[in-house]
Amino acid sequence: MTNPAFDPVTCDIYCRVIDNFGDISVCWRLARALAKEAGWQVRLVCDDLATFARLCPRFQSLPFSEHGVELFAWVVPPTTAADIIIEAFACDLPVSTVQAMQQRALPPLWINLEYLSAEDWVESCHGLPSPQPGGLNKIFVFPGFTERTGGLIREQGLLEAQTAWQADAHQREQFLRSLGVGEPQALNIVLFTYPTLALDSWLASWEHYPARVNVLVPPGAVQEQLCARRLPSALQFIALPFIEPTAFDQLLWSCDCLLVRGEDSFVRAQWAAKPMLWHIYPQAEQAHEAKLQAFHQRYTASMPLQLRLAWEAFSWAWNRGQDVSTLWPEWLKHREALESHAQVWQQSLGQKANLQSCLQRLWQDHAGKL
Repeated sequence: MTNPAFDPVTCDIYCRVIDNFGDISVCWRLARALAKEAGWQVRLVCDDLATFARLCPRFQSLPFSEHGVELFAWVVPPTTAADIIIEAFACDLPVSTVQAMQQRALPPLWINLEYLSAEDWVESCHGLPSPQPGGLNKIFVFPGFTERTGGLIREQGLLEAQTAWQADAHQREQFLRSLGVGEPQALNIVLFTYPTLALDSWLASWEHYPARVNVLVPPGAVQEQLCARRLPSALQFIALPFIEPTAFDQLLWSCDCLLVRGEDSFVRAQWAAKPMLWHIYPQAEQAHEAKLQAFHQRYTASMPLQLRLAWEAFSWAWNRGQDVSTLWPEWLKHREALESHAQVWQQSLGQKANLQSCLQRLWQDHAGKL
């Protein structure tokens, strides 16, 4: 049982927007899920409210609350510390927040929520405490793909909603038409990647494709690049507006192939159970390649050899900015097998505990000791 002194449980999530939208999107999804599923009183503290407004167009100014989550600006964080403090992606808390944590009669649960990784070493680091000044402890939580990590964000009912969406062809068609897709029955591809030298050869590979292909491109540098290009006649380029997280999930559920980037879109593509490529965020000295390789090993472990070779060859070439003109058609040839694999992978992940459950268990352990 948890300590009755904590009723209701309060939780503050701190997020700095470093690049693009992934950090705040993860935090916004997590905040909403914890408020709804755990019943916690959640406050989200963000240093870039303009970016948050892209995810939540209903936000105009502070004070603002939605889905049980109250929003705060980083420059004016809450004056009191919650029972649970989640420091997302090592963002370093405001000094005033740490001081408020130290002044609490009962110490808060301080969690450093790390970036997602499939690497083996995260299992040994997940859940480790780190003593901090003032007698506080910081607990490291590593999202991941195994039971010995923190798991992934998976909202209650998500897989059931995805299955129902897949079963309703009319709903998918109407949704795609609302985004400007003129022929929803064509091959639909989400292209949401970082700029890469592989893009030119990928476009060239469509030059003699015999059927219509819709390439749906969310806002970003790649969308800007394609706006200025002459595209092969087979391709219909749809420049998407910025859409909210729930609609983004529906976009992934509605398309046939998903080329995605970062962390949030990467996870949501896996829940979509469609053939996918992950364009990992590039780091100095190719440090990201070990992380990509670790995911390759997990994701392809049960693939037949030829399927694994085709999937990995395209993934490496795209991530390294190499020529994919022959690799993409080979990848596309295996689309049905890749979709079957993606469905099995999704179901396997869905049997594991999600990130929200991990955080709730950590809180129960913490409160039970006070």
